[in-house]
Amino acid sequence: AHRLGRDRKIVNSAFRNQYVGLMNVLRYKVEPTGEDSLDVAYYLFLQDRVAEALARFDAVDAENLPSQLQVDYMRCYVAFYREKPEEAAKIAARYADHPVDKWRERFAAVTDQVAEIDGAAIEGGAVTQSDREEDDRESLQDQLASTEPALQLKVENREALLTFQNLKEVTVNLYQMDLEFLFSANPFVESSAERFS
Repeated sequence: AHRLGRDRKIVNSAFRNQYVGLMNVLRYKVEPTGEDSLDVAYYLFLQDRVAEALARFDAVDAENLPSQLQVDYMRCYVAFYREKPEEAAKIAARYADHPVDKWRERFAAVTDQVAEIDGAAIEGGAVTQSDREEDDRESLQDQLASTEPALQLKVENREALLTFQNLKEVTVNLYQMDLEFLFSANPFVESSAERFS
Protein backbone atom coordinates (compact mmCIF):
# COMPACT_ATOMS: atom_id res chain seq x y z
CA ALA A 1 0.00 0.00 0.00
CA HIS A 2 2.87 2.38 0.78
CA ARG A 3 5.80 2.00 -1.55
CA LEU A 4 9.18 3.01 -0.16
CA GLY A 5 11.93 3.39 -2.69
CA ARG A 6 12.02 2.90 -6.43
CA ASP A 7 10.80 -0.68 -6.65
CA ARG A 8 7.42 -2.09 -5.75
CA LYS A 9 7.82 -4.93 -3.23
CA ILE A 10 5.38 -7.73 -2.42
CA VAL A 11 6.18 -8.80 1.12
CA ASN A 12 3.94 -11.89 1.15
CA SER A 13 6.36 -14.48 -0.24
CA ALA A 14 3.71 -17.02 -1.32
CA PHE A 15 1.78 -14.34 -3.22
CA ARG A 16 4.99 -12.89 -4.69
CA ASN A 17 6.05 -16.32 -6.01
CA GLN A 18 2.65 -16.91 -7.58
CA TYR A 19 2.56 -13.43 -9.14
CA VAL A 20 6.12 -13.70 -10.50
CA GLY A 21 5.26 -17.15 -11.86
CA LEU A 22 2.28 -15.70 -13.75
CA MET A 23 4.40 -12.86 -15.14
CA ASN A 24 7.02 -15.39 -16.30
CA VAL A 25 4.34 -17.34 -18.18
CA LEU A 26 2.84 -14.20 -19.74
CA ARG A 27 6.13 -12.84 -21.01
CA TYR A 28 6.37 -15.74 -23.47
CA LYS A 29 2.96 -15.02 -25.00
CA VAL A 30 2.55 -12.76 -27.99
CA GLU A 31 -0.74 -11.45 -26.63
CA PRO A 32 -2.52 -12.29 -23.37
CA THR A 33 -5.84 -14.11 -23.58
CA GLY A 34 -8.96 -12.83 -21.83
CA GLU A 35 -8.32 -15.27 -18.99
CA ASP A 36 -4.75 -13.95 -18.67
CA SER A 37 -6.03 -10.37 -18.44
CA LEU A 38 -8.54 -11.40 -15.81
CA ASP A 39 -5.74 -13.08 -13.83
CA VAL A 40 -3.64 -9.93 -14.04
CA ALA A 41 -6.57 -7.77 -12.91
CA TYR A 42 -7.06 -10.08 -9.91
CA TYR A 43 -3.39 -9.83 -8.92
CA LEU A 44 -3.44 -6.05 -9.32
CA PHE A 45 -6.44 -5.83 -6.98
CA LEU A 46 -4.52 -7.89 -4.42
CA GLN A 47 -1.70 -5.34 -4.58
CA ASP A 48 -4.10 -2.39 -4.10
CA ARG A 49 -3.26 -1.17 -7.60
CA VAL A 50 -6.95 -0.45 -8.14
CA ALA A 51 -6.80 1.97 -11.09
CA GLU A 52 -4.61 -0.44 -13.07
CA ALA A 53 -6.81 -3.38 -12.10
CA LEU A 54 -9.99 -1.61 -13.20
CA ALA A 55 -8.42 -0.67 -16.54
CA ARG A 56 -7.25 -4.27 -17.08
CA PHE A 57 -10.67 -5.65 -16.12
CA ASP A 58 -12.43 -3.26 -18.52
CA ALA A 59 -10.22 -4.54 -21.35
CA VAL A 60 -11.34 -8.15 -20.81
CA ASP A 61 -13.91 -9.53 -23.26
CA ALA A 62 -15.82 -11.32 -20.51
CA GLU A 63 -18.48 -12.78 -22.79
CA ASN A 64 -15.94 -15.06 -24.47
CA LEU A 65 -14.54 -16.49 -21.24
CA PRO A 66 -15.47 -20.08 -20.39
CA SER A 67 -16.42 -19.45 -16.75
CA GLN A 68 -18.96 -16.69 -16.22
CA LEU A 69 -19.40 -17.42 -12.51
CA GLN A 70 -15.94 -16.18 -11.54
CA VAL A 71 -16.24 -13.23 -13.90
CA ASP A 72 -19.54 -12.25 -12.28
CA TYR A 73 -17.99 -12.47 -8.83
CA MET A 74 -15.22 -10.14 -9.96
CA ARG A 75 -17.86 -7.84 -11.49
CA CYS A 76 -19.36 -7.55 -8.01
CA TYR A 77 -15.95 -6.65 -6.62
CA VAL A 78 -15.46 -4.04 -9.34
CA ALA A 79 -18.95 -2.60 -8.72
CA PHE A 80 -18.02 -1.92 -5.09
CA TYR A 81 -14.89 -0.04 -6.18
CA ARG A 82 -16.98 2.03 -8.58
CA GLU A 83 -19.49 2.80 -5.82
CA LYS A 84 -22.30 0.98 -7.63
CA PRO A 85 -23.50 -1.54 -5.04
CA GLU A 86 -26.85 -1.91 -6.80
CA GLU A 87 -25.04 -3.51 -9.75
CA ALA A 88 -23.32 -5.94 -7.40
CA ALA A 89 -26.70 -6.79 -5.84
CA LYS A 90 -28.26 -7.56 -9.24
CA ILE A 91 -25.41 -9.89 -10.14
CA ALA A 92 -25.42 -11.60 -6.74
CA ALA A 93 -29.19 -12.16 -6.90
CA ARG A 94 -28.72 -14.45 -9.92
CA TYR A 95 -26.65 -16.81 -7.75
CA ALA A 96 -28.89 -16.87 -4.65
CA ASP A 97 -29.84 -20.51 -5.35
CA HIS A 98 -26.53 -21.68 -6.81
CA PRO A 99 -26.00 -25.41 -6.14
CA VAL A 100 -22.37 -25.06 -5.00
CA ASP A 101 -22.29 -23.90 -1.36
CA LYS A 102 -18.97 -22.06 -1.69
CA TRP A 103 -20.19 -19.80 -4.48
CA ARG A 104 -23.71 -19.37 -3.11
CA GLU A 105 -22.19 -18.17 0.20
CA ARG A 106 -19.78 -15.82 -1.56
CA PHE A 107 -22.58 -14.15 -3.50
CA ALA A 108 -24.67 -14.07 -0.30
CA ALA A 109 -21.78 -12.15 1.29
CA VAL A 110 -22.00 -9.66 -1.60
CA THR A 111 -25.71 -9.25 -0.88
CA ASP A 112 -24.96 -8.74 2.82
CA GLN A 113 -22.35 -6.12 1.97
CA VAL A 114 -24.84 -4.24 -0.19
CA ALA A 115 -27.40 -4.38 2.63
CA GLU A 116 -24.80 -3.00 5.05
CA ILE A 117 -23.99 -0.17 2.64
CA ASP A 118 -27.71 0.60 2.46
CA GLY A 119 -27.79 0.89 6.24
CA ALA A 120 -28.93 -2.54 7.41
CA ALA A 121 -27.68 -3.59 10.84
CA ILE A 122 -24.97 -6.22 11.05
CA GLU A 123 -26.29 -9.40 12.59
CA GLY A 124 -24.57 -10.20 15.86
CA GLY A 125 -24.51 -13.40 17.80
CA ALA A 126 -22.24 -16.33 18.33
CA VAL A 127 -20.87 -18.11 15.32
CA THR A 128 -19.64 -21.64 15.80
CA GLN A 129 -16.63 -22.96 13.92
CA SER A 130 -17.64 -26.63 13.95
CA ASP A 131 -17.91 -28.25 10.56
CA ARG A 132 -16.82 -25.05 8.81
CA GLU A 133 -14.74 -24.88 5.65
CA GLU A 134 -11.88 -22.46 5.12
CA ASP A 135 -14.21 -19.96 3.41
CA ASP A 136 -16.40 -19.90 6.51
CA ARG A 137 -13.33 -19.01 8.55
CA GLU A 138 -12.83 -15.89 6.43
CA SER A 139 -16.48 -14.96 6.89
CA LEU A 140 -16.15 -15.42 10.66
CA GLN A 141 -13.00 -13.27 10.71
CA ASP A 142 -14.81 -10.52 8.80
CA GLN A 143 -17.73 -10.67 11.21
CA LEU A 144 -15.45 -10.51 14.25
CA ALA A 145 -13.45 -7.66 12.70
CA SER A 146 -16.63 -5.61 12.30
CA THR A 147 -17.08 -5.64 16.09
CA GLU A 148 -13.49 -4.52 16.85
CA PRO A 149 -12.36 -0.91 17.09
CA ALA A 150 -10.83 0.39 13.86
CA LEU A 151 -9.26 3.66 12.81
CA GLN A 152 -7.99 4.92 9.46
CA LEU A 153 -6.52 8.31 8.60
CA LYS A 154 -6.16 9.34 4.97
CA VAL A 155 -4.72 12.64 3.74
CA GLU A 156 -5.74 13.93 0.32
CA ASN A 157 -5.39 17.45 -1.10
CA ARG A 158 -4.26 18.84 2.25
CA GLU A 159 -7.39 17.47 3.96
CA ALA A 160 -7.43 14.70 6.53
CA LEU A 161 -10.23 12.14 6.37
CA LEU A 162 -10.67 10.15 9.56
CA THR A 163 -12.84 7.03 9.47
CA PHE A 164 -13.44 4.88 12.50
CA GLN A 165 -15.80 2.34 14.01
CA ASN A 166 -16.56 1.15 17.52
CA LEU A 167 -14.62 4.02 19.11
CA LYS A 168 -16.04 6.63 21.49
CA GLU A 169 -13.17 9.08 21.21
CA VAL A 170 -10.19 9.71 18.93
CA THR A 171 -7.23 12.03 19.49
CA VAL A 172 -5.11 13.07 16.52
CA ASN A 173 -1.70 14.67 17.08
CA LEU A 174 -0.01 16.41 14.16
CA TYR A 175 3.76 16.95 14.00
CA GLN A 176 5.51 19.19 11.53
CA MET A 177 8.28 17.45 9.59
CA ASP A 178 11.06 18.91 7.50
CA LEU A 179 11.17 16.37 4.67
CA GLU A 180 14.11 18.05 2.96
CA PHE A 181 16.21 17.75 6.13
CA LEU A 182 15.12 14.13 6.67
CA PHE A 183 16.13 13.23 3.12
CA SER A 184 19.45 15.07 3.40
CA ALA A 185 20.23 13.31 6.68
CA ASN A 186 19.22 9.86 5.43
CA PRO A 187 18.60 9.59 1.65
CA PHE A 188 18.21 5.80 1.81
CA VAL A 189 15.01 5.71 3.84
CA GLU A 190 14.40 2.03 3.02
CA SER A 191 16.92 1.02 5.67
CA SER A 192 15.11 2.86 8.47
CA ALA A 193 11.46 2.94 7.41
CA GLU A 194 10.29 2.09 10.95
CA ARG A 195 10.89 5.73 11.91
CA PHE A 196 7.74 6.66 9.98
CA SER A 197 5.44 4.09 11.57
